[in-house]
Amino acid sequence: MLKEMHYAYEVYKEQSFSKAAKNLYISQPALSAIIRRLEDEIHQPLFDRSTNPIQLTSAGAYYIQNIEQIMTIERNLQTYFDDLSNLRRGSLRIGGATFFCTYIIPPLISPFSEQYPGINIELIEASTNEILNMLQQGLIDLAFDSTPLDNTLFDVTRIYEEEILLAVPASWPVNNQLTSCRLTFSQAQKKKQLANASGVPLHLFANLPFLFLHEGNDLYTRSVAICKAAGFFPQIQMYLDQMMTLYHMSKSQMGATFLRNSILNYEVPTDKLYFYKLDSSLNIRHVSISCKKKRYVSHAMTTFIDFCKSQYKV
Repeated sequence: MLKEMHYAYEVYKEQSFSKAAKNLYISQPALSAIIRRLEDEIHQPLFDRSTNPIQLTSAGAYYIQNIEQIMTIERNLQTYFDDLSNLRRGSLRIGGATFFCTYIIPPLISPFSEQYPGINIELIEASTNEILNMLQQGLIDLAFDSTPLDNTLFDVTRIYEEEILLAVPASWPVNNQLTSCRLTFSQAQKKKQLANASGVPLHLFANLPFLFLHEGNDLYTRSVAICKAAGFFPQIQMYLDQMMTLYHMSKSQMGATFLRNSILNYEVPTDKLYFYKLDSSLNIRHVSISCKKKRYVSHAMTTFIDFCKSQYKV
């Protein structure tokens, strides 16, 4: 029965029998036959095969919900026994968006793994919404993100603070009106100069094109609110999935955009952008490590969180 559950869950994840069969290393006809037998056994169809991609039926949604609970129990059981080994063995599944998986998490994992070589770490890269859904479902142990989370659902540990800046193509004439507050790449990189900079009169950008992350992202919500407080709704020319893409598109003169200041620590200096400090309480946010409440918290999880806090001197 557990094997069939695993097969059904793979079909649900991929929304495709062919993709699921490939992941499971079996043929599609064999997988279809297994799911048919399972459906016959419970006398209910799990999947609506008339849609593309395939969708769960109401019975299927209930079935998957219970599978996830069983998976959580199995993982908690395994984690408990791993903990009895006192960190000599165990596992961690850590999720984050591209920025975190590229720049923030790897330098933390490397020294942690040297100290605790028996802990197997899996890094999952996905969009913020996908990562938070996986965290809620118990499919990952920890998530790195800067989205404010519901403290009744998640335990949140702040790691460091970041500032949101406005990045503007240097070729735009509007920069000529803002010589007193515009910052070059190297100036924006320096904490003291950034702290002492004057806030930009944002209304001057009301009729200029912006690049935004998709709606639902915390940066989208903050950016819209910052613009509205300045008296306008931004003219969004393009929506993108990743903040690093925003940065490079803006550097290519495609539009102004809002960015986390820490991006500048990982990019080559450029004279194609000017940066501006924002006069808003929304320009400061916290990067945190989060885990789901009311789940078994392993020694590996708490040790990794404490390790990250020590690295950032929290």
